[in-house]
Amino acid sequence: MATAGATVRGCLPHVPCVHAGETGYEEPVANIMVEEMKPLADKITYDGLGSVIAVQGSTGPRIMLDAHMDELGGMIRRITPDGFMTMQMLGGWLDQALVDQCWTIVGSKGPVKAVTGIRDIHLDAENETPKVYPRDSVFLDVGAKNEAEVRAMGIEPGDPVVPDAPFTILNGTQNYLAKAWDDRIACAALIEVMRRFQRTSHPNQVFYAATVQEEIGLRGGETANHQAGYRNSNRSRGRQGCTGSTAGRSSRSTRWRSGVFLL
Repeated sequence: MATAGATVRGCLPHVPCVHAGETGYEEPVANIMVEEMKPLADKITYDGLGSVIAVQGSTGPRIMLDAHMDELGGMIRRITPDGFMTMQMLGGWLDQALVDQCWTIVGSKGPVKAVTGIRDIHLDAENETPKVYPRDSVFLDVGAKNEAEVRAMGIEPGDPVVPDAPFTILNGTQNYLAKAWDDRIACAALIEVMRRFQRTSHPNQVFYAATVQEEIGLRGGETANHQAGYRNSNRSRGRQGCTGSTAGRSSRSTRWRSGVFLL
């Protein structure tokens, strides 16, 4: 039996944490998932929103394993005359996580580095030191002097913004640093399960759904659910990562009935 650590390390080559793929802009991650799934699947289909559904097996009870590809991010709302930008946040952000961070804006001319700064303590009023800056007061800075310079970089309102946090192994340990663990680690687990089930005999049809737009309301999960042939199935959603409940499993048998397992 492989240890949990070994399983995670085996999944790491498939964790697309470095790629931008915020809600509604998951295509770079979807391309990776298709590349990894194609040799392992009997067929691959897509729903109308952009989710990827790989299938193993053609008969028996239907089981869907679901991991979402999108990540928390933002969208450019406004470019100010002096070259700063405001963001519309997408997903469940904490305001205190937004300041003093590095970001990547995915513009029409390619990625643009940005930062959300904060005033130095020497310039801060005494009563401002402990406060949390609300998201409406946070601005992106790309080093531009005016709006024209921002637009010359290929940035327009509506462009996606994601954290700039490259994948790092922390000092030779089994601890890892990156953005988008929710839910890219489960995308990696999905591929690992496909590898193992490809070599395992079982009586089921297994649908592996890499879904979109989870962070703003489980949208891809709903459409992929229909694509797999479910209509009113009971679903249980894990908090994040590789957690979740085993919907549809009988307590009296090891055989799976039809159901959906969200990673």
